[in-house]
Amino acid sequence: MAYNKMIYNLLKYKIKHFLNPKMIKPKQKTYEMWLNRGYESQPKITFIIQSHNKSEQVCTIVENLRKIKDSEIIVIDDGSTESHTKKLAAFLNVGNEFIIRANDLYEVITYDRAITMARGEYVVLLQDDDDFQLVDWVKQGIISFEKYEKLAILGGRNGYLPFDQTDDRTPGLHILEGDLGRVANLLKYKVVETPDEVNEFKFVESVNRAPMWVRRDYYLNKLGGIDQSFAPFQFDDTELCLRAWTLGLQVGWYPARFKINALGNGGMRIWNSDLTERQSDVNIKKINDRYGDMKASGFFRDLVDKANSQIKE
Repeated sequence: MAYNKMIYNLLKYKIKHFLNPKMIKPKQKTYEMWLNRGYESQPKITFIIQSHNKSEQVCTIVENLRKIKDSEIIVIDDGSTESHTKKLAAFLNVGNEFIIRANDLYEVITYDRAITMARGEYVVLLQDDDDFQLVDWVKQGIISFEKYEKLAILGGRNGYLPFDQTDDRTPGLHILEGDLGRVANLLKYKVVETPDEVNEFKFVESVNRAPMWVRRDYYLNKLGGIDQSFAPFQFDDTELCLRAWTLGLQVGWYPARFKINALGNGGMRIWNSDLTERQSDVNIKKINDRYGDMKASGFFRDLVDKANSQIKE
């Protein structure tokens, strides 16, 4: 009886998968099909979106980014369930749209790998909770890079200005009061969220992802990429900015006016609260060990102030 059932199931499988006349067969590929993909080998901008189990939000973001000419889109699908991966794979169907599948490796590793794959002169790092309707923030970003030759990194969310360093460097609670923030006993900073009365752009000590732009040539050949010791994530963007200043490069900020969390919480935030706390404690100490003396001496403050005094109309 068991043998007959096995034969029956085998025949049923063959009929369904090989003899079914309604079965959809793959189309023969043609040159015209390839040409219609519209692939551009040297786009001006590469948009990279980090995502985890948020395919609906990513598709909304991609739809808006498709309005921007001379660009490409790379979506990092980092450890999502199969349904999200399938949705993204089906949706990203244009020549300059790519998907990178990773297994819960997080931002430090996946952003760095994606930037090396990117072809854009400028790379914009995004996350799956960033929403925007207008795309004028893209033009504004390019104008800043073209205006300032040393500009390596540009933030569109929060910028941070140098503030007096605390004396006792044992870490405590992270506190934000108005526009002044600090990790108690470790560092202080001033948050920049809105432009001043004169300029929509200013130089800052560091910026917060996302959006966060990098000039790809400087990223690869002068900065050497994101410091992988900060993996899996947290404060790697701060370290990259501080390192840029030490190398004679500059970091800027402008108001991109994104609606953060407008599409719902980002996938990385929802499932990583404990890991975020751990990474914050570990990586802020690395920042302090590496750059604490330079911050205390006013090294970054002097560079930022000098750059801001030379802002062009």
